[in-house]
Amino acid sequence: MKNIILLRHAKAEKENYNLSDFDRKLNEKGIKQVTDLKETFFDDTPTPDLILISSAQRTKETYNLLFESKNYKAISTYKPDLYLASVDVIESIVASLPDSVQTLLLIGHNNGISDFANKFGLYIGLPTCGVVVINSPLENWTDISNTKGTITYKSF
Repeated sequence: MKNIILLRHAKAEKENYNLSDFDRKLNEKGIKQVTDLKETFFDDTPTPDLILISSAQRTKETYNLLFESKNYKAISTYKPDLYLASVDVIESIVASLPDSVQTLLLIGHNNGISDFANKFGLYIGLPTCGVVVINSPLENWTDISNTKGTITYKSF
């Protein structure tokens, strides 16, 4: 049995010709979204063994604000491949995980993160700072593309 926690980054600054999309920061609404999420996230979701974060600025800030002052033993890794990743790229990353990981937290972007959630029956665009927890009967991460799961928690 495996758990997958999907978190879309919080609301970011509007696109700006002087700043690349990759470097966009959270805006005030995004900071408030993460602050609000902190009130329930750690009580309502399983504790991750591994946290994979897109290396874009807005996902880094979402992670840092959410986990500030938390003493988690989970390994956290910034993954450049998660920046605007398609569902196929996300599946490939997840399929390469060691089976010792029981609960994965993935912090990423739309459309890929919503498309990945849709594989498990969400069928909605995950809004900024939206969270979904999927419980899957997986034994091995390599089987991720052929599995179903149950959405056990959502917040958006």
